[in-house]
Order: sequence, then C-alpha cells, then structure tokens
Amino acid sequence: MKIKKFHPFKLLLILFFLFAGYSTFFSEKGVQRAETWVNIISSQAKKNDQINSANRDLELKKIKQNLISKWLAKRYRVAETEVVKIVEISYMAAKKHELDPHLILSIIAIESSFNPYAESVAGAQGLMQIMPRYHQDKLQKLEGTNSALPYEINIMVGAQILREYLDVHSSLNTALLRYVGVGPKGKSLYPKKVLTLRSRMDAITKKIK
Repeated sequence: MKIKKFHPFKLLLILFFLFAGYSTFFSEKGVQRAETWVNIISSQAKKNDQINSANRDLELKKIKQNLISKWLAKRYRVAETEVVKIVEISYMAAKKHELDPHLILSIIAIESSFNPYAESVAGAQGLMQIMPRYHQDKLQKLEGTNSALPYEINIMVGAQILREYLDVHSSLNTALLRYVGVGPKGKSLYPKKVLTLRSRMDAITKKIK
C-alpha cells in the first residue's frame, strides 16, 4: 500500500486559508469587516424592498386612475384621453395640497362636468370654476398667467383655494360651502352632492389595495 506524501505546498495553502479565515471572521478587524458586509447586504435588501414597495404603490395608483378615468369619461360623456389628463393632474394637486384626489374630481364633476372651457354668468372659469378676479395672485404664480382655463393651472388653484378654506374652518362641509360661494353659514346641497360623488369613486377603487 502506497502512502501519499503530503506536499509542503498543500500545507502552505491550508495554513493560508486558516489565517485568511481567522483574519476575516475571528479577529477584531475581521469581525468589523463582517459587520460591515452584513450592514451593506441588509441596507441593499431594505433599499430593494423600498423600491419594490414604491413600484407597487405606483402601479396601484395607475390602476385606480385608469378605473376612475373610464368611469368618469362614460358618466360625463367626455373623451377618455382628456379625462385621463384631468385625473392625473387632480392626483398631483391632491398630493401637493394634502387633499383627497376623489374630492377634487368630484368638485370638477359638479362644477363643470369636465368641460375645461365652462364659464358661469358670474365669471367663474374652467374645470373647477375659478373666479379670476378674486384669485389673480394664485393664477399669476403659475407661469405668470391670468387665465384660469388651462387644466393644470385651474386644478392647482382650485385645490389651493379648498385647502385654504379647510385650514381656516377645519370642516369639509363649511369649506365646500365657501367654495361654492354661499359662505360658511349658507345653505346648499352642494357639499352633499360633492361628498356623494366622492363616495361613488371611493367604492370603485375600494378593492384595489
């Protein structure tokens, strides 16, 4: 029976790996290095989770917007391509002014039936029926225009007005009464109409979570 000779080079390799393993995992620096690697891997995992969560939230928002756009386009007999723009801007305005996007869309529906060129005898204009003579400061801050008709300007200003009324009164019902122009102590079915329509939209997207 032949006994294989143990080559000195193999012994050197074993010693090298033992030393490397010790320096990597068991020495003080090795432990610090291992902790650093764990932190990097853990941080990357959290970042991936956040990205996945953000992507999921974005997809859910798109699905909700599409459902609402289709429903509104059919209900108010407006081209879906135009409603999609209005819905998207309404969601942006809601995020900026900390409002419910369905609330903004309900106001648009009641005020103008999604006609961006609607104008009342009192001079209210556009989707959310802004009164330019009362809100020149807000209009001029957006691209320096006096016009209340462009989609984004009209919705952004309308959302800002509603936000200001809510901040003053801390009551959505009162804020809506002011928005429609009857004053905080006035009487109108306007708030009920807006809130009823908002509930309809909430029901459409309720199952999308």
